[in-house]
Amino acid sequence: MNWTVKHVTVHTDDTSVNWCTYRARTHDNAIKRAVVCVHGFTGDGRDFDVLKDVGIEDIDEWWAVDVPGHGQSERPDQVMLYQSESVRHQFDQVLRYIREQTEATELVVLGYSMGGRLVLQWLVWANRLVNVNRVVVVGASPGIEDEHARQERQAWDHNLANRIASEGVERFLAYWQDIPLLRSQSNIPEPFLSELRARRLTNDGRGLALSLRGFGSGTMPSIWDEVSQFTEVPVLYVAGALDEKYVRVGQRLARACRVVTCVEIEGAGHTAHLEKPEAFTKAVRCWGESIQN
Repeated sequence: MNWTVKHVTVHTDDTSVNWCTYRARTHDNAIKRAVVCVHGFTGDGRDFDVLKDVGIEDIDEWWAVDVPGHGQSERPDQVMLYQSESVRHQFDQVLRYIREQTEATELVVLGYSMGGRLVLQWLVWANRLVNVNRVVVVGASPGIEDEHARQERQAWDHNLANRIASEGVERFLAYWQDIPLLRSQSNIPEPFLSELRARRLTNDGRGLALSLRGFGSGTMPSIWDEVSQFTEVPVLYVAGALDEKYVRVGQRLARACRVVTCVEIEGAGHTAHLEKPEAFTKAVRCWGESIQN
């Protein structure tokens, strides 16, 4: 089941940005449900290959996107085009394009880490402007509430951006993939892990640096006060049981909002959906069945 690649031009303010989309059908029969996948920092849409190959029983069509600055999407020079307000507007247009292209009657959005932050920000902002039926978020936060902590994270993000510029992508990735949060990625099954790491090396350092400056955790606004607005779209929050910080985030989200369900994946860390793909797909399937009953 190979990806079909299509570039989509979206418009924001007085300019346009090119997004890369990927599409794959699981069969040639009628399509009922499609999923749109959004990757994490340094990744791209093809990171979801392992899930596509394992399969989720009720998903008939797979879509994925490259967030600007990553993969085959454009790397504009203006940092404002990477900021939350702009990127969520761009993403909304991409979702509208996918809605027009797919024959599916139901649309699921899946976001991991940076992609999960984008999906959460979009949910608050869009207020169901696009007909999305379910949302799955893996290891992502609605934001940093404490202003001092947010400023510290912003400084850290900017230092990382400078590091990419000075050291290059290969040396930066050697450091980045070894930070405690991401070490469990070594448990991603082969050949997917080797393919994922090879793709990361093809990233453009300028695009990654601009993404950090505009869309890093320290720059994005906190939406903790707005999560109660998630009133109509069911949300599954997934965290690896070893990823204690994001387990707490998911549990708090579930307490704050009745449409959020939090599930832990045993033996997995931050990249739970790729480290334990069978357990992840089972959790998504069981959740989907529970909200239909």
